[in-house]
Amino acid sequence: MTDSKMSEIRTWIVSAWLPEQSLLIGQLSRGRKLERFSPNLQVCGPYAFLTTGVGTPRAALALGSALTSASAAGAVSKSVYFVATAGAYRPDYGLNSAHAVSSALWTDSAMAAGLAYLPKTDRFEQLHSSGIGGVHAAEAALRAVSTPGITLDHVAATRFSGFAELENLEIYGVALAALSHNIRWNGVLGVSNRVGSAAHDEWKLNHETASAAAQNKLHELFAEELSQ
Repeated sequence: MTDSKMSEIRTWIVSAWLPEQSLLIGQLSRGRKLERFSPNLQVCGPYAFLTTGVGTPRAALALGSALTSASAAGAVSKSVYFVATAGAYRPDYGLNSAHAVSSALWTDSAMAAGLAYLPKTDRFEQLHSSGIGGVHAAEAALRAVSTPGITLDHVAATRFSGFAELENLEIYGVALAALSHNIRWNGVLGVSNRVGSAAHDEWKLNHETASAAAQNKLHELFAEELSQ
């Protein structure tokens, strides 16, 4: 792919892996040619579809590097949309439901318990999304936390539930990379499991349905922006 194709990018669709964005690729490409720039980046007109791999560090590095390359090619990126599955800390949010995210934060069980800290950084530092406009402006959005690994411990999950509703391993890294490039970000997460010891088994049962719900919700909430 040439730099001229990269320069057309305005909107980024970001996920940890391809199944979490495959429906959106079909919806947004609309028969236009989809070109592969690298193993984890495909571009179609103004849309870039990026997969980051699992975890906050990989997400921050993958998106940050891609945004830098696109900018160097002349792209003027306007928005980053993260779409993925998540675990819910409380039963209030049903399996396979989808929710916009109001903010992302990063912590671990030691920081949540006050046993560790980051110098000059609030242990619950939140990165706020750009919000939802139009007819959906009043829709309640949830907070999401990224942790170093999937939380299995009930005590840690209870602590985290005091300041977030959902857990996802990449969203903080995506938000951090977007904001470091002065690009607005939004996220939609589909609830695939409850956070706890049975999380992975539940995820295996529900991730396809939860991912589809998140992708469709993203397309619904940001229909105007995703109609280029």
